[in-house]
Amino acid sequence: MGETVSLAWGEKVYVDESVKDPDRIKKKLRRGDYERRLYLVTLSATPGNMLEIFSSIFLRQELFLDRCQPVVGMAIGKERAIRLILRILEETYRQRSDYRVDLFLKNRRSWSPDFSQ
Repeated sequence: MGETVSLAWGEKVYVDESVKDPDRIKKKLRRGDYERRLYLVTLSATPGNMLEIFSSIFLRQELFLDRCQPVVGMAIGKERAIRLILRILEETYRQRSDYRVDLFLKNRRSWSPDFSQ
């Protein structure tokens, strides 16, 4: 803790309702203050995969941090993060009629998603 961490964030990030203050969480992550219960959703660096989910505690590992793709979602608890991924996939299909999450998220700023689900 105490070391500034550079973490890439998507232009718009899905935030589960379990995350009460996303800006505070981002600041804590930048300071290197990780929470085991905080799960982040990122685009996948692995060809053929769409998204990845992991506990923010993994950011303590420099090698992991170096390979971390932009964060596109956050939730408290793994189950809620999985639900967040499902919501992203559903919205992707609803808007694009396919599961090209990378393209959906890239173009997402041009419409207003429904976050009430």
